[in-house]
Amino acid sequence: MSFPPLKRLLRGAALAAWIACAGTGAMAQAAFPTKPIRIIIPFAPGGSIDVSARWIAERLAPALGQPVIIDNKPGGDGMIAMRAVKDAPADGHTLMAVSSLYSQALALKKDPGYEARDFVAVAAMSEAPLVVSGPSSNPEKTLAQILAKAKADPESVSFGSGGVGTAAWLSATMMAHMAGVKLLHIPYKGVAAARPDLLGGRLTILFDTPAGPLQHVQEGRLRAYGVTSTTRLASFPGVPTIAEQGLPGYSYAVYNGIVAKAGTPKAVIDKLDQAIRTIVASKGFEEQCRVDGLQPMPITADQFAQRIAADTQKVLELGLPKE
Repeated sequence: MSFPPLKRLLRGAALAAWIACAGTGAMAQAAFPTKPIRIIIPFAPGGSIDVSARWIAERLAPALGQPVIIDNKPGGDGMIAMRAVKDAPADGHTLMAVSSLYSQALALKKDPGYEARDFVAVAAMSEAPLVVSGPSSNPEKTLAQILAKAKADPESVSFGSGGVGTAAWLSATMMAHMAGVKLLHIPYKGVAAARPDLLGGRLTILFDTPAGPLQHVQEGRLRAYGVTSTTRLASFPGVPTIAEQGLPGYSYAVYNGIVAKAGTPKAVIDKLDQAIRTIVASKGFEEQCRVDGLQPMPITADQFAQRIAADTQKVLELGLPKE
């Protein structure tokens, strides 16, 4: 009895294994989803991340042929939601909507309760740059004058935020770090709680979403000093970016996106990525974002993963002590 050469056997086995793997990936993508998809949100209903996720979920359901359920699980600094995702199977049927706080916590906390390797990026949804404004009674007319005052007299310029680690705090801290100045931080229960003190002249500046100061700027009660985006905003066309005003390279925006448990098959991630990105790139979503003061982020899952890593690194470079 003759046997085929060993090389031929090995080559055949390798080819069979490759076909099996490729077939498994294709079958996973074709079969997914096999049941309703749940998007867990670690915040209460009503915020920008919740609005974006709900808008996308309504259109994702018919695209994938299964219901898409929004499940708000606030509390515990997001750990309640994260545990729910980590305890679920890594099959793409349980997802989590995250904001930029997800990547920032990795750089600001000694033990955020999770690691970057615990989750995988699925799709970006939207982002929101901030506007730095101050009371019109401020003698400083430009951001350069504000920073010059802070440099000449440390902590003479105050800013409010919802606390260390929040978007308003981080965007101001990044600006101060790049400018080489020291600002006086005054924490509040949230940016909304700081607005009355800003209008009353008890705060020098506040980093806020564009919708926050817009009407007050139009009425002349506040002055917009700059925007944190890389380009000027349509809602504040005459207001320069912070980068234009002596801090090249400065940019900050709060992003919203979706992640899945690590180990989710790539074919499933690819299917979700393509479906969600199509919705995010639609005219309807762009119009919805404009209403909410957001900007769509029709980027790939790989690009979103790079954005998360870059944001974490940007915060680490500030050299802030971890809590």
